[in-house]
Amino acid sequence: MILVDTSVWVDHFKNRNEDLVRLLVSDSALIHPLIVAELACGTPPAPRTQTLNNLRQLRYCNQAGLQEVEDFIERELLYGFSCGLIDPATLIF
Repeated sequence: MILVDTSVWVDHFKNRNEDLVRLLVSDSALIHPLIVAELACGTPPAPRTQTLNNLRQLRYCNQAGLQEVEDFIERELLYGFSCGLIDPATLIF
């Protein structure tokens, strides 16, 4: 199982990614709700609603609570690098 990050989806939407297609066909791609939300902030392919609904049909990875994410950031010294919340939240699945 592989968690597919937002940037991979964005690239795939622009130019079909055969590696990602293989993951999808083999049911090996995971999604995180924050990644779906991040994609929703952008311009996923039309029909937009159908694309987002298709993403929501993928298997979800385990999700950490906010306190777990904050603890992870402190423990792994991930602060001060200008990263947002989504990256550390998806790193600890």
